[in-house]
Amino acid sequence: MIKFVFTLLISASPVFAAPVEFKTSHICDRYDKIVNYITSEFSETLLFIGTGFPVYYEGVNKKETETNMGFSVNQDSGSWSLIYIFQDLTACIMASGLEFKPYIK
Repeated sequence: MIKFVFTLLISASPVFAAPVEFKTSHICDRYDKIVNYITSEFSETLLFIGTGFPVYYEGVNKKETETNMGFSVNQDSGSWSLIYIFQDLTACIMASGLEFKPYIK
């Protein structure tokens, strides 16, 4: 079953004196189900992997954890997804969008 998880995102800018915080929701489930979802629905394949540092709350305590992340794309349609993969093999789609294209300098 796909679950929604609420996460706090932090955005800092030199214009503001303090970080701006806002809540968003993410689709989370077992890693294999998330991968199956993005491959069957959007025909995306993994482009690169790395390390992510999501911020979350346990009660009122703000926490940060180190986790694996993957960026998948459909290079024909331009759809993309950013996925965090946690140690218990729960995965969350943290962001997704359209119009992916390689950066050309």
